[in-house]
Amino acid sequence: MEIKSRIIKTEDVNWRDLEWLQDNLKEMKKADFEKLKQSLKVNSFIMPFHVWQQNGTTWILDGHHRKKAMEELAKEGIDIPKKLPATFIRVKNEKEAKKLVLIYSSIYARATDEGLYEYINANDLNFDDLKLEIDLPDFNLDRFETGYMPENKEKEIGELETENECPKCGYKW
Repeated sequence: MEIKSRIIKTEDVNWRDLEWLQDNLKEMKKADFEKLKQSLKVNSFIMPFHVWQQNGTTWILDGHHRKKAMEELAKEGIDIPKKLPATFIRVKNEKEAKKLVLIYSSIYARATDEGLYEYINANDLNFDDLKLEIDLPDFNLDRFETGYMPENKEKEIGELETENECPKCGYKW
């Protein structure tokens, strides 16, 4: 087996002309949509769309909600460039394109409470600002807001992890 690149090119496209391919696969809560809009305003457009082109139509594989957020921001009077970058992916047909939508929507790794806490603090990032811009996993916010974090207990390879549960929100880790 050989792993090959399916990336054809990256170029600026008229993002308003991109077509939705995701259907109703994912739903976004209003608060999370507002975070996405805030992130676009604060951080600008930092991740190209991933698209597939067929018969003159350019379909979004990844970036559906970014497009929707930018449409709303434009209605609110925010200046958004006519063209933004898109990475074109080689796809055989619509079935394969829809499979890629699922792949882009999957999560292979998740942030842990301790990892996120250490990353934010080690890089001197402001948690209060971040929680307005990004979708953070459910966890006990008190740890971040008070600066308390329990000591990291090293686990031996193969040692089973015990499941913990936050008494406030029910988040399990």
